[in-house]
Amino acid sequence: MMRSTIHRVLVVLLASTLLTSGLTVAATNTQPAITVAASTTTVTPGETTTLSYTITNAGENDSVPLALDVNESALPDGWTVTDHGGSADTYSSSSQEFVYYSIGANSNASGTLTLQVPANASRGNYTIPATVITAEREIATVNATVTVTSPIAIHGTNSTVTQGETTTVEFTLENTGSTALPATINVNESSLPDSWTITDVSNTADAYKNTSYEFTYFSIAPNSSVAATLTLAVPANTSPGEYAISATAIRTSGIVDQTTLTVTVTESVIETYDTDENNEIGTTEALAGISAWQHGSLNTQNALAIIAAWQST
Repeated sequence: MMRSTIHRVLVVLLASTLLTSGLTVAATNTQPAITVAASTTTVTPGETTTLSYTITNAGENDSVPLALDVNESALPDGWTVTDHGGSADTYSSSSQEFVYYSIGANSNASGTLTLQVPANASRGNYTIPATVITAEREIATVNATVTVTSPIAIHGTNSTVTQGETTTVEFTLENTGSTALPATINVNESSLPDSWTITDVSNTADAYKNTSYEFTYFSIAPNSSVAATLTLAVPANTSPGEYAISATAIRTSGIVDQTTLTVTVTESVIETYDTDENNEIGTTEALAGISAWQHGSLNTQNALAIIAAWQST
């Protein structure tokens, strides 16, 4: 409240100064229709973004002196104003206020602020409010929106595996930013189905924590990617179907992205031809498999597996 009162006093003093210096401030019985609009921008941590405010006088008369007061206290911690612009007649860097002596009838005025977003900024939407004031009152308010996105993204590659076999899955970190960045892949072990195990890992990580399956990269170059590959052992009694495995991308600000890949488990050829469900391949079942191979509906590898299972009974 105190700051708003001070603003209005300043505008009144400014108007008085203009009048005594010979400049004319329009005084009419028709109140100009003043509105204000603000931009919506997207930025990645460590970069700059510009807030744009537009004041419109849709009335038939020039406006009285007014100010656009950007609420600097609404800036997140670590964000700084590095530059300003627009059509204001004067600007206060200490309070982020743009002062306009008058806005002509059916005309616009503008104000811009360039913000430096810190490298550790968290993802999300941030609103920066601003108010248009005259000497008497506040006449319009608006929120500029800044969306912080992460330059680090994580992707997963789907795979297909037969019951009782192993498969490899891959998680990739991509840096779409303009500077090298550190980041970590954290594979969510709890998302693995029961009895599935990770039997091997292959990666270029600078640090690997095998108790939590975290792959840390100290510096991912701009516009490049790194990957971690895991070998999974799928039990023979796993039901056919699709299984989701998740992972997150982590930076100093916390989780910045997440992904889920799908492992599709197909029925083993032994399960398919074990028609009497006794966990064995009998002669009739083996002959059915050989017939399928002869007619091209079963590949040689699976046909040999059926014969081997028949021989072992």
